[in-house]
Amino acid sequence: MSNGAGPGPDPQSTLDEALAWYQLFRKHAMDAGVSDWQAMGLASGKAMDHVKTSSMIAKIIGAILGGMAEIAAGCLKGLEDAKQNSGSGFSDLISAGLTDLFGTEFNLTPGGQGSGSGNPTAERTATGKAVFDAFTEMLGGLQEITPAAGADNAKQLLGFGLNFAVVTAFLGIIGGLIPEFHLDELKLIGEEVHHALGLGRLTHTAITPLVRNMISQPLDLWLKDILRPDRLSEGQVVHALKAGKLDDATARQMLAEKGYRDSDMELLITDLAQKLAAGELFTLVRNGDLTLDQAVAKLTDTGIDADNAKLQFKALSEAKADTQVGGILSDLETAYTDGFIDQVVYNSTLDKLPLSDDEDAMFRLKVGLHQERPRKRISFAQLKTGVVDAIVDFIYMDAWLAAEGYSPEDQQVLSFEILQALKTAQDKEGFKKYKADQLRAKGKPVPPWLLP
Repeated sequence: MSNGAGPGPDPQSTLDEALAWYQLFRKHAMDAGVSDWQAMGLASGKAMDHVKTSSMIAKIIGAILGGMAEIAAGCLKGLEDAKQNSGSGFSDLISAGLTDLFGTEFNLTPGGQGSGSGNPTAERTATGKAVFDAFTEMLGGLQEITPAAGADNAKQLLGFGLNFAVVTAFLGIIGGLIPEFHLDELKLIGEEVHHALGLGRLTHTAITPLVRNMISQPLDLWLKDILRPDRLSEGQVVHALKAGKLDDATARQMLAEKGYRDSDMELLITDLAQKLAAGELFTLVRNGDLTLDQAVAKLTDTGIDADNAKLQFKALSEAKADTQVGGILSDLETAYTDGFIDQVVYNSTLDKLPLSDDEDAMFRLKVGLHQERPRKRISFAQLKTGVVDAIVDFIYMDAWLAAEGYSPEDQQVLSFEILQALKTAQDKEGFKKYKADQLRAKGKPVPPWLLP
C-alpha cells in the first residue's frame, strides 16, 4: 500500500516472512524442550516483533489466528492437565489460599472436606460447602439469634473483613520482594475472592447500623438539643394564633421564618384556620342562629364558591327530607295493605313525594306484591278446632305444620294432640291410618300409638 513516498512492502512477502519467523521460533523452542502450546505462544510473539508495517498486522493476525486459538486451547488444556495430574496439589493450593484469607483452617484434599475426587461438580460443591460452613460457624451456627448475638456477629464480620484485607495486602508485599517471578500478583487471588463474596458490601451492612445508632442519631439529637432548629408547622402556628396562644406579630414572624411573603400570610392564615363544616353551618341555619347568606360566606372560606355552597346546603336540606320520605312510605304501605286507606288516598299521597319514576314504580310493585300474598295464618288452636269440626282435612293440617317450621318430631307431638281432641272413634281411626300411611310412604317407622 502506498503512503505517497513510493510503493510499500509487498503484503504477501511480509506475510511469508512473518510465518517463516513463527515456524522457526516454534521449532527452536520445541527443540529446547518447551511444550508445544508454550512454543506456539513464544513463536507468535516473536513473529509479531518482526512485522515492520502496521498495515500488515491484521492480515498476519488472521493468518496465525488458528495458532493463537490453539494456544488458548492449549493453556486451558494445560490447566486442566495440571489439576488432574497434580494429585492433591491443586486442592492444597485452594485450601492454603482459603485458610490464609479466612483465618480459619480449610482442608479440601481427599479425605478432608471432600475435594480432589476428580468430579468437577463434587469438587465445586465441596469448596462452596466449606466456605458456607466457615461463615455459618463464624456467625454462631444455624440457631435462634438474639439482638445481642447480632452485635457479636457484626464484630466477627468486621474482624473477618479487616483480616482478609490485611492478608491480601501482605501477599502483595511478599510477592513484591521477588519481582522476577511477579509473585506480587498473588494478591489478585484475594481480591477476586473478595469481589466474589461481596465482602465490601457485607462489611458496610454490618457497620451501617452501628454508625447510624451510635453516631448519626445521637449526634443529631445532641445538636438539636443545642441548636433547636425545628419549628412549628404552618398549621400549628395558625391554630395557636386563633387559640390566643400566640400574638399576631409572633405568628407572622414564625411564618416569615418559614419563607412566606407578607402578602401571602393572610391567605395562609385564612386557609389553615379551623372552620365549621357544612353540616354544622346548616344546623345553625335551621335553628335560626345564622342566616343562609352568613353560612354561605363562612363556607366559602373553605375554598368553595358561593353557588356551590348554596347547592351544598340545598343537598343537606333534601337529605334531611329524605329521612322523612322513608318514614312516610313505610307508613303508607302499612296503611294501604291493611285496608285503612283507599286507592285514591294512596295515589294522591304517593304523588306528593319527591320520588323518581323508577322509585315510584318499584314502590308500587312492592306494595302490590305485599297485598296479593297471604300475610297471616291461623293459630294452632284454630287449626285443631278446624280438624275436629271437619272444617279442614289432614292434608291442610300437615301443610300448616310444615309452613310454620315445626320439625318432624314436633309435628308428631302436635298431631297426637289433635288426635286426642277428635270426638269420635271413627275420626280417630281415620286420623291414625292417614298418619301411618304418610310415614310409610316416606320410609319412616310408625309409632305404636298410630297402629290399630
